[in-house]
Amino acid sequence: MVLARLDPADFQFQLDAELAKEAAAEAEYQRTLALFKENVTSKQALETRKRDFDVAKTGAKLARKAFEDTALRAPFAGVIARVVAENFETVQAKQTILKLENSQTFEVTADIPEQDAARMEAGVSLEERTRRTRPTVSINALDGREFDAQLTEFATTADPNTRTFAATLSFPNPGDVSLASGMTANVRFHVSPERAAEAGVFVPSAAVAANPAGESIVWVIDQDTMASTARKVEVGMLSEGRIRVTQGLSGNEWIAVSGVSFLYDGLVVSRLTE
Repeated sequence: MVLARLDPADFQFQLDAELAKEAAAEAEYQRTLALFKENVTSKQALETRKRDFDVAKTGAKLARKAFEDTALRAPFAGVIARVVAENFETVQAKQTILKLENSQTFEVTADIPEQDAARMEAGVSLEERTRRTRPTVSINALDGREFDAQLTEFATTADPNTRTFAATLSFPNPGDVSLASGMTANVRFHVSPERAAEAGVFVPSAAVAANPAGESIVWVIDQDTMASTARKVEVGMLSEGRIRVTQGLSGNEWIAVSGVSFLYDGLVVSRLTE
């Protein structure tokens, strides 16, 4: 389907000129070939005419491609979301003319922290990684409704500013809701308990304190008695206000996230509710 078209007049003129050159070069080559077969001309002259013919064919091919490129065709069935250029406007190479959206499939880009990317198995295809992690996309505008997704791209180089790796996921249009480009979403990857334990647990950085020996601790709260107990932990990297606990927590505990400098073993605390 043609979406837009450049004025083809100049391109048509160039194509006609190159086709004429090609026809002339072919005629000259055929004439020289006939003479060569009759031993009237040299092999060198034949090779020269053949070379001229090849050059003319290349010129005609390029001119034909340029003429065909005057028509902007849709690479897939979709919806025109925005028209950027005006009719009869002078445009430049690689200038955005319009924005075409695929109405059948949506894509989401997520930034994967480098510590998580480093724990991914090397040499695993995107299909296999999708099968193992079962990614889902939840759309905030739809109250967190989740859709099964497919991992289609994963950057091998980190963003120099955020130190994260861009991952692209796609999921089919469910058809029963109105989705649009630019909506925000959350991406969830599911991992096995073994891999989760290996990766550790993210907790608010304020939850991690230090004991008199300088060791990192987290205050674990007993869910029945609400009594606090210090537990030594091993911590990893800090990212966006959260710190990774690599040893000491399973992820099922209640922990104190405020006032940790005032806690001591056996102190009964209250749960903060909104």
